[in-house]
Amino acid sequence: MLISVIIPAYNSEKTLEQCLKSVLSQTEINFEVIVVDNNSTDKTKEIINHFCKIDKRVRYVFEPKKGRGAARNAGIKLAKGKIIAMTDSDCIVPNNWLKEITKPIANNIEYITMGSQKDLINNFWTKNKQIIEEKNRRKNVKDGYINMIDTKNFAIKTSLLKKLLFDDSLLFCEDVDLYIRIKLKKYKIRYLDSIFVYHYHQSSFLSFINREFNFGYWNTKIYKKYKNYKDIVNYPPLKFVSIKSFIKSPLSILINIPKKNITEYLFFILNATIWKIGALKEWLKK
Repeated sequence: MLISVIIPAYNSEKTLEQCLKSVLSQTEINFEVIVVDNNSTDKTKEIINHFCKIDKRVRYVFEPKKGRGAARNAGIKLAKGKIIAMTDSDCIVPNNWLKEITKPIANNIEYITMGSQKDLINNFWTKNKQIIEEKNRRKNVKDGYINMIDTKNFAIKTSLLKKLLFDDSLLFCEDVDLYIRIKLKKYKIRYLDSIFVYHYHQSSFLSFINREFNFGYWNTKIYKKYKNYKDIVNYPPLKFVSIKSFIKSPLSILINIPKKNITEYLFFILNATIWKIGALKEWLKK
């Protein structure tokens, strides 16, 4: 069975070579690698073309429309495999990753699987952000299934994803929107917490601010898109950008002041505040 690995890449010259080397080291499995260059201005194209020359499993695709959703859609439409697996250009995968993340799908047990991640950068911003994300991830797991998508470690039947695709009007949080549409179609996502990818997470203060602002802003757009679905708008992260949350969140923060881990608590407040600013920008649009 052929597996299609899709990797969107934008100005990824610092990490892409290591990413592709790790993907191409996969064992005991038949696969192709579709790398989608999303208007890079650095040496991303040269790196992809180099790998195309030395390994026929690698394909270069250029997608002019900006956004990870558009880039992934370009790869999805060209995928020849029965299963699509995804990772990001700033990730490194272990050599059994592809076999393990796709196994439940290949065995016709599941339609969709998702794994976990470990960060390769461990500074203040990355460390504390990962604490929050890991707690949220655990809260979203029930009976071995997870109520979210992380496209850096994700696999799905090709026939299903070709019907769904990503909403390429979303420049951020396109994975949230895909999860919602998967949920509406009653599919479940098997969580394989022992299957890791290693991630070079954005680590500076400014990149943290920009990322969290975008989470708030684009999740609010998605909230508006599904505002008539009561069970959907109560799903995290959408409930955190609702109008009601602007009242509830400050009260929750005051009630839950911890006696320990003050640094983590203050980081959470900063994170939530930036989300709210991003959400407010979208709510105030005419």
